Amino acid sequence: MQVQLGETHPQTREISLLTMSSASAGGSLSPELCGRIVKWARGSDLPFLARTCKSFQTVSEKRIYDTLVLGNPTVAFDACRSISTAERLGPYVHQFFIYQDQNRYRNVTLHVQFWQMVQAAMNHMCNLEKFYIHDPAGHNTFVLDPTQLNFQLDDAQIRINWDAHVVDFLASQLSLDRLTVMYGPDNFEYPLAPDALPALKQFIGAITVAVQLLTRPLTHLQVHVDETSSVPVLSFIRRLSATSATLRSLSFLELPDAIAIDALKLISTTCPQLRYVGVLSFPSRHVSSYLSSAGFVINKIILTCSAKKFIVA
Repeated sequence: MQVQLGETHPQTREISLLTMSSASAGGSLSPELCGRIVKWARGSDLPFLARTCKSFQTVSEKRIYDTLVLGNPTVAFDACRSISTAERLGPYVHQFFIYQDQNRYRNVTLHVQFWQMVQAAMNHMCNLEKFYIHDPAGHNTFVLDPTQLNFQLDDAQIRINWDAHVVDFLASQLSLDRLTVMYGPDNFEYPLAPDALPALKQFIGAITVAVQLLTRPLTHLQVHVDETSSVPVLSFIRRLSATSATLRSLSFLELPDAIAIDALKLISTTCPQLRYVGVLSFPSRHVSSYLSSAGFVINKIILTCSAKKFIVA
């Protein structure tokens, strides 16, 4: 059975995927030479190389399955089924992106059987390092049940609803360095354990998750502000003192204009070691009334960043 993939990654990268039939044994080329040929071969040629001999099959499959970007539900299901049934393939996967391309397949319903197959495939990905998941429905979080998984990630991007499965999954990730969580809890349901994610350094996402991570050694923090959130923004900024010793980059998305000046004042005093502050909007109707009180704060931040050679995150 042959499955071909030409899906677009969020960064527009394309890969090709083939579910292999067993390649013929033998061949006159050494594994080392096969490896060099595969290294420089086009992605579209790899499935054909994999069919020529056993040496080519092994090195070709390693490159084919290294990064899987699956936005077509039909192809994703077949690919995951192949990985779940062929034990040799799972360890080849280092980066796994599973989502539904809304521009092309938004009318396709992803049933629970689809996510069960995804979980079965992930069970074999013992060397997975980077993981992106987006479930449009948001509720198939069982796919992250840590008892069914066997990997330690460096980078996780999670776009599903926050619940106990997500919390347990994150608690199992002891080496995670970068985390993106777009949908946080509304009122701190399912809190993270205080010792969860001990190695986390970079976080992007909901403020209700960010506030639970301030005792980690964070260096980069980008927070999505929700006016309906149970966490007031200014209160959150005050609590940044817990991570101010390591924090170097701070950014707020959708920060209300009316509190921008107050936020900047707090940032300058709470996080004096910052090297980068994201874009803050100061409409003219607010700047004129606050200029005399805020000018020294802005100058202080500019001078501080300039003296430290201002590093952009």
